[in-house]
Amino acid sequence: MNKKTLFSSYLILGLAALLVGCLSSTQVIPREPIIFSGESGSIPEMDIDTLILESNLVVIGKFDSIPPSQWNTPDGTLPEDTTAQTVWDQGLFIYTEQVFQPREILKPDPQEREILVRSFGGQVGEDIMETSNLDVIYAAEQEYLLFLSYYPDRVEDDTPGYYIASGSIQGVYKIVDDVAVSYRDDWPLSELVAYIQQSQLSKVEIQNTPDTQAIMNQLEITTTVEIGCSFDFSIFPSIYINDPRYEVDEEKIKFIRMATENPSLETAGYLDYKNAYHSWWLEGKRQWEELYAKARAENREISEEEQNEFNASKWGAYRGGWCSPKASSKLRFVSITFNEDMASVVLGVNDNIREVNLVLVNGQWMIAQENNLTPSP
Repeated sequence: MNKKTLFSSYLILGLAALLVGCLSSTQVIPREPIIFSGESGSIPEMDIDTLILESNLVVIGKFDSIPPSQWNTPDGTLPEDTTAQTVWDQGLFIYTEQVFQPREILKPDPQEREILVRSFGGQVGEDIMETSNLDVIYAAEQEYLLFLSYYPDRVEDDTPGYYIASGSIQGVYKIVDDVAVSYRDDWPLSELVAYIQQSQLSKVEIQNTPDTQAIMNQLEITTTVEIGCSFDFSIFPSIYINDPRYEVDEEKIKFIRMATENPSLETAGYLDYKNAYHSWWLEGKRQWEELYAKARAENREISEEEQNEFNASKWGAYRGGWCSPKASSKLRFVSITFNEDMASVVLGVNDNIREVNLVLVNGQWMIAQENNLTPSP
């Protein structure tokens, strides 16, 4: 997924809090107001699929009322001796928090709880935290479709957590005349609701069991092997399996025939495919790098003839690619469902959405099939 850049953060501009001191044992000069102004920062753009994936809860409803804003201090205000440096050092900010009243839940949070939604900015006395045009401002009685991410702890007072709009304003759709309207697009409400409900990413079903933990651990290991390009074929039989219930498709069969030079191959499983693919990948990488090193040693570019010859080989689809032993990945598990000795997992891997099918063999969950669910651009 290509990333664009949006802007939304805060910078203290001035009007620093001034504590002049005590003129007498009972007299204090009031400090000047502290004013924040919305300035530029960056967050990645999130499309609808990413919003569904990243959100703990997707819900339609409204706020009955909007309470006063407060500072993130125990009593919601700033002491008179607060300075601008104190605000900066302690990460203090103004926020508004209110209960959202749902009428329809499109992606449930497995943990049922009060939908306490926080937004940033507002005014406390004469202190002001201005918002930019990409920050969330809610209105009472306005109906919304919200993509919400949960934050488990409010550090300032150890009370239960809260939700914020996923991707800032990106996760906020106002509902006006049966149309869901955001700052960048609008959908007929019925179409957006149907899209969310039909998406596999909204079907959250993960129980905390030994099997789900074993599956998640196996996928963490597998992803580390794949992303880091450190293909130790000796461990592949402990990760992947050929299972007759999950034969690879004809496209992969054709690839295996080409990579293994076995044109008579009729059927194959996922272990066959992974062994063939990564062997082909490594040999293609070796040959291309050898070609490049030869040209470099001769202080020249790779010739058109050499490139055409490589393109005509069975490794011609490979151009060196990219990998790093230090590479990392971000996994977001959406659902894990079971059918006897089979399991199906939907998860996000960096910017891609995958479905992985596993089978239980001798007490170990093995990967029998993987499908990329990310739509083609």
